[in-house]
Amino acid sequence: MAYPKPLSKKSIERMYAASKLTREKIVFLHNFFDSCASLYGSICLSDMWEVYKELSEKTEVVKIQRRISLRFL
Repeated sequence: MAYPKPLSKKSIERMYAASKLTREKIVFLHNFFDSCASLYGSICLSDMWEVYKELSEKTEVVKIQRRISLRFL
């Protein structure tokens, strides 16, 4: 099985710039996806999105939209 070639740091930075996400949102999404990966097999991403929505109602978190955040998986 052939795996995709990893993107260069320069390419990733260009993609982040094009996304118009703030540095704070990028860091939040990295942490969010790391948490999803840690729960792999226990919870799927759509359920994590529900956890995020419930959390955002109870505490202050970075505001993200689903269509933006899931593009970076």
